[in-house]
Amino acid sequence: MFFGVALAASRKRKEMKVLYFVAVIIMNDGSYDVTGTPVNSCPSKDMTEQHYNYHQRLGAFKQWAAFCTTVIFSSPDKKET
Repeated sequence: MFFGVALAASRKRKEMKVLYFVAVIIMNDGSYDVTGTPVNSCPSKDMTEQHYNYHQRLGAFKQWAAFCTTVIFSSPDKKET
């Protein structure tokens, strides 16, 4: 991470931070689905577990995992002419 710190200190970049809720679902046939959705705030752990555990008990899928993460988008550097 040292390189990233040095880069941030040496140049000013425009950044946009987006909070994403990511869900990974393993289907009953072994296939999987990954969904990422931008959110204003992360859903509570209890609410997330209730939702996905309910559908898992109904047999909709085999396993699931979910998490929130911040994704940082930065604008490309301008080329000097």
